Amino acid sequence: MIEVMVAALVITVIAIGVVQFEAHRLNDTLQSYYKTIALVQVRGMMDRLRVNHDARFRLKELNEWNKDNQIRLPEGHGQYECTQHAHVCTVKIEWKVKTHQVLAITAVIA
Repeated sequence: MIEVMVAALVITVIAIGVVQFEAHRLNDTLQSYYKTIALVQVRGMMDRLRVNHDARFRLKELNEWNKDNQIRLPEGHGQYECTQHAHVCTVKIEWKVKTHQVLAITAVIA
């Protein structure tokens, strides 16, 4: 009888370990998914900045981009900053799952 209880305890401990491992792996996969979405979003905004050099159009693009960010990322929003002389822009996107995440890319806008 004791052997059966010890075996059940061992199996339970192993099962709990497997469940914890799978939960951690699933969380890592979700984080990778959001980082990939964020990268695609940032590159998309860089393309919008390359096409639209007028401040009014850029503001419109930023608003549309942030609407899309809110759909694709939890609490997703972004911003950009450009230097006029060197045409260098930094696009930054942020989102929050459990912790605050940020992805920023700086590029030359020709």
